[in-house]
Amino acid sequence: MELKNCRRCGRLFGYVNNLLCPECIEKEEEEFKLVKDYIYEHPNCSAHEVSEVTGVSVRTIINFLKQDRLESVEGLSELLTCEKCGAKIKSGRYCEDCLSDLKRETKRLLNTSGANVNKTEEMGRATRDSRIYVNEDNHNHKHNYQH
Repeated sequence: MELKNCRRCGRLFGYVNNLLCPECIEKEEEEFKLVKDYIYEHPNCSAHEVSEVTGVSVRTIINFLKQDRLESVEGLSELLTCEKCGAKIKSGRYCEDCLSDLKRETKRLLNTSGANVNKTEEMGRATRDSRIYVNEDNHNHKHNYQH
């Protein structure tokens, strides 16, 4: 098991798939519930109001929005902008247009690299199944290399 320092508190912990230690994950879930409940009850609240009432930092609230765990309500809509074009968004990191562009470009790259992977696999099979001849002491020896 790999050891890492918690991104939030700095404690050393056994890393599995989250950059937070188990204690900070639990604390973050409690904060998320507080924020979600408050926003549900007060849909026109500002981020600063949510932060003051719940004790959860504005930065953490913004992270919840970026992670798509919360969708911005009227009062929080000023917090997020698309990381690519700067348009106002309600949650996540990208607006719908930029997200579509990113998906299209990713698909194009995967298709291009997929063709290259297939060519590489074919070359690998050809190499694995090939016979190599070595001239050693003026005698030809046939070697069959299998992987």
